Amino acid sequence: WECVTEVAPEIFNFPFLSERFVEFLCHVSDLHGNWRAECGDDFGAPELRLRKITPNLEKLLSQILYLHVNPILRVLYQGCYEIGWISPPFIINYNMATQREMGLHYDGLSEVTLSVPLLGEASGGCLEFPRQDYCTEEVPLSSVLVFPGGPTHVHRARPIVRGQRKSLTIWTRSEEP
Repeated sequence: WECVTEVAPEIFNFPFLSERFVEFLCHVSDLHGNWRAECGDDFGAPELRLRKITPNLEKLLSQILYLHVNPILRVLYQGCYEIGWISPPFIINYNMATQREMGLHYDGLSEVTLSVPLLGEASGGCLEFPRQDYCTEEVPLSSVLVFPGGPTHVHRARPIVRGQRKSLTIWTRSEEP
């Protein structure tokens, strides 16, 4: 468990995806295009659901979560939490032309959120947790940030001032809602 770091209160970081897999996700998301806000999303941003690229990509990610992340979550949450349900994972795309930032919010459907930085070719644009006095400027690409999705961990994407930033977001619950 020496690879898991608590970077702020109840916000954990550890290595997650290979650099090659992250490059693949960025490449196929760019090929697919069609970035858009989902209907009914209060904090809509240019995003792409993995299942729209291919359903097998979402299935593969689910297997990685169940087999490799759940053992870590069981330790972090003292045996009281493991992923039982996953909302459709999505890649969010911040850039100068479409969306530069996202306002303060929490992930209403999520008990535990996983956020994976995929592309960091931007200046600015970190994920900020004001209550925890933490910003993700030092989180390595392809690692995962794990945090409670509820109102104890409200967060925002600070504005990028140049370039592009992509991240994979995964909302989880112990049971299907």
